Amino acid sequence: KGKTQMFKGMKVSTKLALGFGLMVMLLVAVTVFTASRIRAINEDIANIVDDRAVKVALASDVDRLVNHNARFIRDALIHSKDSEEVRKSLALVEQTIDENTAKLSKLEGMINTPIGKKLFDAMVAARAPYGRARNEVIALIKAGRTEDAANHLVHVLRPAQEEFLASIAAFSQAQSQLLQKAGDDAEQEGADAIQLSLAVTAAAVALALVVGYLLARSLSRQLGGEPTQAQVLASAITQGDLTQRIAVAAGDKGSLMYRLSAMQQSLERLVSNVRQSSAAV
Repeated sequence: KGKTQMFKGMKVSTKLALGFGLMVMLLVAVTVFTASRIRAINEDIANIVDDRAVKVALASDVDRLVNHNARFIRDALIHSKDSEEVRKSLALVEQTIDENTAKLSKLEGMINTPIGKKLFDAMVAARAPYGRARNEVIALIKAGRTEDAANHLVHVLRPAQEEFLASIAAFSQAQSQLLQKAGDDAEQEGADAIQLSLAVTAAAVALALVVGYLLARSLSRQLGGEPTQAQVLASAITQGDLTQRIAVAAGDKGSLMYRLSAMQQSLERLVSNVRQSSAAV
């Protein structure tokens, strides 16, 4: 009750300022909330574009280069009688080895999950025996021991290569799953952001309507009528016109219109008394 009386006692300008201030606060709240949801979505998208997708691409490149290496070594064996072709093929092998080392180094620096580290370590561990078997085959080719090189490729290098490729596939699959999850999270974040933004906006609109209604009702009770009507009546009274009818709502004991009506009736009684006194004289 005390708070209600305090609100009633406020100036009109204060009430309007409070109402406008609340509207601004609601607008700011909706804006901040929406911005926070958009920021979260942007983080999910950045995670997809700058992290998950890059890892999948790097793993795919490593797989591709290993297969290229196998083809270059086979080319060297096939053209073992042509020293120039052997040299070119083995040079390409060295080039792909360097490229793979660089990509694995880059990939290692991007690992940020326990499962990613575990699978990357398994991939590095599988690369070691593969690298040894590959280098042994290359050494046999350079020594002219083509038959031994082919036998070593089939029985030693190929099983080691398959193990290495399997570890790459396991790493790539895990990263693809994380990529899919990041995409699903971003999609869900977007859907949640839309629903929550609509809910917050609806709540803000509802609150604004309630505040607007309460403010309008308070001003209406304080004035007791339309401001223009009060202005016309006040002007008529100041000009001595006491014939204007002033409508006051039932139970109204404190509005501006009530006070204008009371003042009009008081002036009418005063004028009547003056007239009676003049007639008696």
